[in-house]
Amino acid sequence: MELHNDGGGTAIFDAIRTDSLKLAASPADEQPAGRILIVLSDGEDNASQFTFQQALDLAAAEEVTIYTIDTSVESTEFLLSYGSVAGHVVLKHLAEQAGGRFFSQMNARGVARAFATIEEEIRNRFMVSYHPENLLEDGRFRQVQIIAEKSGRHYQVHARKGYYARGRPTAGGHARDETVPPYSFRAGDYY
Repeated sequence: MELHNDGGGTAIFDAIRTDSLKLAASPADEQPAGRILIVLSDGEDNASQFTFQQALDLAAAEEVTIYTIDTSVESTEFLLSYGSVAGHVVLKHLAEQAGGRFFSQMNARGVARAFATIEEEIRNRFMVSYHPENLLEDGRFRQVQIIAEKSGRHYQVHARKGYYARGRPTAGGHARDETVPPYSFRAGDYY
C-alpha cells in the first residue's frame, strides 16, 4: 500500500489517474491479482487538473476497482454540511461506477471495519467474462449489468458498470495481458 500526497490542495482526481496508471504499468510478473485502489478522503477536490469523469474513465480503461472511504462527518453548519454532501456524492459515485464499495462517515473504528470488509471482498473476488455478439473493437465504453439470482433469490453484486472495447491501446499506452479473456471484468462476491 502506498499513500499519495501532492503536498498542497486536494487533488483526488489527479491522484486516481496517477495511481491507476501506476497499477496498470506494473511489469507482467509483478501484476497484482486485481487492480485495487482505496481512496480515503472527504471527497472534496480543489486542486485537480483532471475532471471526475476523466479520472473515472482512465480507471475503467485500466480495469481499476476503486473503494472509497468517506472521512467527513456530519455538521450542523450548512456550509460544512453542503461541502460534505458534495464530497459524499463524488465518493459514492466513484465507487459504484468503478466496481468497488463506498463507506461513509467513518471514525477510526469504522475505517478499520471498512478495510476489513474490503480485504474480505478482495479475497472473495472472481472473474466473469463473455464475448459480445456484435464485436466492435473501437475503444469505446460499453455498459454491462450483472444480475445474480439463484432459486428466486437476488444477490447483490459489486462490479464495474462496463468495460472499454479494446480496439486501441489503453489510456496508459501499454499492451494488455493477453491471458485475460477479452471483455472480462472482475465482480465482487455475492451477499
